Amino acid sequence: MNDGGGSNLEIAEQSSFEAALRHCCSKCRDYLKTSELKQNNTNGNGRESFRCWLCLGLWQKEGENQTTVPTTTTTTTTTSCLGKALEECCSPYGGIGRNSPNRFSRLANQSHTVSLSGDLCLRYRWLTSILPSSSTPLPFSVYLQDLKQHMYARIESIIQQDNVANGVKTEEEENSQWIQDHQHVFENEEQGALSIHLLCLPPKDHPLNLALNNFMSNHKNNQKTKKQRNRYNKRQKCGPFTTQGGDPRQNLEVRLRSKGYEWISQSTAEELSSAAASPEAPFLPDACKSFDEPMMRIEYHVAVFRRPLFLYGYYTKSRRDVSQTPFVVMREKPTTSEPAANSTSTNSSTKEAEILGVTSVEEQICGPIQDLLGVSTQNNLMPDTPSDGGVLYGMIKFHASGREDMDVRMLVRSESPTCHGRPFCIQVIDALNPIASPNQLKGLAETINKIVTGTTRTSTSTEEISTKNDGVEIDSGDGLCNTGASYYGQNPMGVGILPNALRLVPAAIFSGLQKDTESKTKHYGCYCWSKDVLPNEDDLTKFLFRNVVFPLTIQQRTPLRVLHRRTNSIRERNVLHAKATKIDDHHFRLELSTQAGTYVKEFVYGDFGRTIPSVSSLMGCKMNLLKLDCEGIEIPKEEHF
Repeated sequence: MNDGGGSNLEIAEQSSFEAALRHCCSKCRDYLKTSELKQNNTNGNGRESFRCWLCLGLWQKEGENQTTVPTTTTTTTTTSCLGKALEECCSPYGGIGRNSPNRFSRLANQSHTVSLSGDLCLRYRWLTSILPSSSTPLPFSVYLQDLKQHMYARIESIIQQDNVANGVKTEEEENSQWIQDHQHVFENEEQGALSIHLLCLPPKDHPLNLALNNFMSNHKNNQKTKKQRNRYNKRQKCGPFTTQGGDPRQNLEVRLRSKGYEWISQSTAEELSSAAASPEAPFLPDACKSFDEPMMRIEYHVAVFRRPLFLYGYYTKSRRDVSQTPFVVMREKPTTSEPAANSTSTNSSTKEAEILGVTSVEEQICGPIQDLLGVSTQNNLMPDTPSDGGVLYGMIKFHASGREDMDVRMLVRSESPTCHGRPFCIQVIDALNPIASPNQLKGLAETINKIVTGTTRTSTSTEEISTKNDGVEIDSGDGLCNTGASYYGQNPMGVGILPNALRLVPAAIFSGLQKDTESKTKHYGCYCWSKDVLPNEDDLTKFLFRNVVFPLTIQQRTPLRVLHRRTNSIRERNVLHAKATKIDDHHFRLELSTQAGTYVKEFVYGDFGRTIPSVSSLMGCKMNLLKLDCEGIEIPKEEHF
């Protein structure tokens, strides 16, 4: 009886095997080593007139089975509908036609990727498990790799069909030299190039999904689940803060699953095959052994994203109510609530986020960049930018070489040709538009230097800001700035960048910006107060720094004002030059040149003995720093970008 049952099973398997082979394309049959079995399902051109049950038509040639599925970003045909999916996703980035400005990635580790659902593995292994013993099919890994390479070739044929040579297209001959100067950026790093990720899935209503979901739910119940820590930014509890992160390929999968799509990965399919009753009978639901047309459909889902761009420049800040980045503080706000049953108090408070200053350097520089290049939102976890904060993929990140306090101006000493504003680098992640000519950067610099509208906040400062021509000198009426201090641009918000210096740079500049500046020399202008009356000396410098030889080495313990966020340690820094000019009996101007990383405020007043020596200790009386300007950073010509 057992023999009879086994014989019937073998007959049923043989019948299913032959039916499956009749619905397999010639390419799949080659890998199964069963191409000798003939089939007559071909049209007049010799092409197969059916959709392959195994690869779902991925191997088959263009023009076969031009049927569609009524979805917004998916299709069921192979090449032509794949082209539609690619065109739809590339459209926000400028498209893929002859008039498109886009380049596509060619680097081995950044080129296009293809992901196929794991049901392909299940079908292939089921077929190989019931093949005749005389057959020696190729391993599934070989089949999968070759199929992916075939899809890569399809993508390439579509994006290159009407495109000009893959490179930056220009209309002016003068751009050719600019492109050559940025060869490392465009060719070695492929900044601004588009990458494509293709995900091939069965439709949502495919019977395989229901069967796999039931199996996977039972499979997961038998496994231990690991608890994950809930990581979040504490400030996100109090305001709409966003951070950059995620991966467009993973985000695409998350969005599809949220819409009801279910599939398994290749690794999960391997586990399912291993968990089957026997290696000779890999798991495959009986419902999926049907060869009707609705069972043999596939949809294309595409994620397109642009590789980051890195912009480098120098900025100045001529206002004392503008921070470098948005300055967020937590304020206690009184609230009125109903008293508790056992209490008569009606007053309480809660902390709310408040942004200080009228604007920030980051907002004034990044705003025009976003207006020019745009930032895609289609690769976020959710397509739209969340209003309550979260993790975004597309974003513009601002990074500067050091920072100045909000009440410290960032200026430039005009008499020094190697003195510049503070270096900064902008990382533009997933921009909608590429940078294809120097005119774009020139126009961007002009826009930043002459901004008159944008995000501003109410200012409590009464300071007058000069808005003359580029590199104008600062009004020295407050007794602080020397006649050689200047700033860039005409922006009434006080933020400007060095004209003709904004340029594309290698990605390593972004990560090494802070480290490279630690060896630089910085200039400062200090408006100081002395408790004791200053002497009537012709040379106040000799009086203050008598018996001092420059460079002067000082020991600075971490200042009290930053001790809450930095390690309490002693740092050794050098004061390279100092010049003091008397203003009146109690006020004087102090010009300093110091090693980067010197706490200038603490060097003036001593920080209660935590900085030794200090101007206060050298003078022998109490001193205070009323106003401070950073007047430039010395950058040698060979290091100037």
